[in-house]
Amino acid sequence: MESYEENKNYNYAVLITTYPFIISENEVDQPYTIQNPDDVLTLVKKGFYLPANYEPSDLVNPDPDKVKVASDCDDPRLRKEAANALVEMFDAAKKEGYDLVVNSAYRSYTDQKATYDDYFNKYDPVTAASLVAEPGGSEHQTGLGVDLTCQAVIDDKLNGIENSRFGYKPDYKWCVANSYKYGFILRYEEDKAGITGIANEPWHFRYVGKEAAKEIFNNGWTLEEYCLNKGVIPDIKKGQ
Repeated sequence: MESYEENKNYNYAVLITTYPFIISENEVDQPYTIQNPDDVLTLVKKGFYLPANYEPSDLVNPDPDKVKVASDCDDPRLRKEAANALVEMFDAAKKEGYDLVVNSAYRSYTDQKATYDDYFNKYDPVTAASLVAEPGGSEHQTGLGVDLTCQAVIDDKLNGIENSRFGYKPDYKWCVANSYKYGFILRYEEDKAGITGIANEPWHFRYVGKEAAKEIFNNGWTLEEYCLNKGVIPDIKKGQ
């Protein structure tokens, strides 16, 4: 845990003392339920949970003429603001020769629980916990999280190249360098797993709005670090 003297930031010092699990290396001693899940800056993770019955009221499908969706994507919907921003990002990528594809977007609490249970059936508990968010703790339920791939990966798989990965494609590098311009951040980086609690996910991007995304990008922060430094946490109540 970082101290006030180490970090030189009052917001950070207060929040990390009160809610140490914001940094995922620290244990969750008290779970909380988020009361303002519609806030685009809501921090959702182990310890800060969305209500099981929460579904955004403004979920829409991104413009299909602008946003390509993978054939096996269960639900491409995002909240309207995020969907419009994604259209803008896909259009910009296309103009520079990149062909992005939505692999996954909205996921309900029930769907997340099914995914979570499936991972725990496949892996040991420690591995599973690092690979998938708990029900209520997934950004997909907010309608602000989106998993991306690109047409090159899809084409590789159609041609029998099974180990093709988005994280190794130029399209991914473009997203890392440019997504903040449209309000998105790469949410789970490999060297930040101790903070986020989730292993490397080069495909997962989170909409936070252009202003916050630019600050996060410029500082090399995670969303957790942004919230700590800016004094931003959800409106919460004890218990899950």
